[in-house]
Amino acid sequence: MIKLILTITLIGCSCSAMSNTFEYDASFRLRHQQVNDQSLKNAKATTLLTRVEGSFITDYELTLFGQYDYVWALDKDSYNSITYFNDHAPIPDPPGGELNQLNLQWQFLVDWRAVVGHQVISFDNERHVGNAAYWQNDQTFDAATLQYRNGFNWQFNYSYVNKVHRIFGDHSIARLPSSDSRYPETLIRPTSELGNHQHNSHLINLSYKFNPNVTISSFAYLVDNKTAAEFSSNTLGLHLEGAAKPDQLKYNYSAEIAWQKDATNNPNNYQAWYLLAELGVQYRSHRLDVGYEYLGDDNNTAFQTSLGTNHKFLGWADVFSRYDELAGLSDTYLSYAGRKAKIRWKLVAHSFESLANNKKLGNELDLELAWRYSRKWEFKLLAAYYQAKDTGLYSNIANFDLSTVEVSASYNF
Repeated sequence: MIKLILTITLIGCSCSAMSNTFEYDASFRLRHQQVNDQSLKNAKATTLLTRVEGSFITDYELTLFGQYDYVWALDKDSYNSITYFNDHAPIPDPPGGELNQLNLQWQFLVDWRAVVGHQVISFDNERHVGNAAYWQNDQTFDAATLQYRNGFNWQFNYSYVNKVHRIFGDHSIARLPSSDSRYPETLIRPTSELGNHQHNSHLINLSYKFNPNVTISSFAYLVDNKTAAEFSSNTLGLHLEGAAKPDQLKYNYSAEIAWQKDATNNPNNYQAWYLLAELGVQYRSHRLDVGYEYLGDDNNTAFQTSLGTNHKFLGWADVFSRYDELAGLSDTYLSYAGRKAKIRWKLVAHSFESLANNKKLGNELDLELAWRYSRKWEFKLLAAYYQAKDTGLYSNIANFDLSTVEVSASYNF
């Protein structure tokens, strides 16, 4: 239905938009990443993301927006992109092109906005719903979205999601190619690796800003995944962000509590809690944060974030990013971030523990160094090292040491 509505509306919009404003942009991101994994063959991926986009803006508060991405890979056989599966360590940056966004946006009644079509959806800190923009192929949604923002205190977002275009890309289809290392023993790809998931999901987020420094959000994410039933869940929660600056020091804090239960066709029967607490202090361009994240489990099923930007959490080595393999764990972390002129940096230390027996799973140290050469150019170095501790206490993914190094260059026209 969404596709039919979008097609009809876009035809009419395009005709009326010809005499109005057209804006366009382009960007690219070149990245080389290496992964050393004790349990798999080492991996290296050199990929180039190119993106072009354009907007038709009419006098009727209507905007037609389109965005196309193409990813080139120097050697797709040197890493496991999941889409093209092999025995190397995973780096989910598959080559190929696809229409990343195509939607119609309508601003009406001053404070209301509607978006219909292929779009980006992100809420709060993106823990539960986000576009995973770290990867070369980000996550987008076929959805109908209604937003209310009065410019002062209240914000309301509702999205009905019909399909999720995941980071593995449109080429990650159900039937495995003959180049897949699992072929012909297995002909059908696991649903967790599919590039697209069909949904009948409702995402609701309501936030209130008490003052410029304090915002609280409540949310209900009712996920009905028709393709992968094990990811269907109802999640209810509250998220708090705040800051205070009584003197030269600025204090930052955030907290979240969420409860999740299996929903609709999920074969797993579970209830799990999620907790987040973070406290930071900032002096000029230097900031220190300490935090604690808790993902509970029940009946061998963990709290899941199947629509979230998972790379941002639980360490940049992505040892725990596979939510379909996740068991209950906690992450205690300490981070330091700074900036001087055009250079910024961040260091994060993690300590992971299993909730099953309160024993340490491992430690991780992350580093990010970025140089904003100009308004258009940015260069980055990212490194992460995960050291396993008590092996055999968790799933296989956490039982081996893993390190990754990445360098990238980005340009926006």
